[in-house]
Amino acid sequence: MIFENSYDTYDPRHMEILKFMLAYGVNNVSLPEIDELHDFIKNESKFEISEEELNMKAVSLEAKFKRILDDDGEDGLPPALDKPYYREMFNLSKQIWRSKWR
Repeated sequence: MIFENSYDTYDPRHMEILKFMLAYGVNNVSLPEIDELHDFIKNESKFEISEEELNMKAVSLEAKFKRILDDDGEDGLPPALDKPYYREMFNLSKQIWRSKWR
């Protein structure tokens, strides 16, 4: 399944990054620039990540979401999400980037 190859279950920071992106967007009505997101994370949690690593992970997560949509098929249905982790990662990503890629 393409989806299982798209999200890394061994790095819980991926899900946290998506959650922080959503939280920032709710408070500010738009997605943040990486430096703003980095400041937001530093101020709101004990989550530690460098700005450079955060940028790489955010770009990678968006690319993975786009690849899932591209491989989704013509019917527009989401991929089979039989594991809660994949379902949650996809749903968080969809809330962030759906309007950009569909």
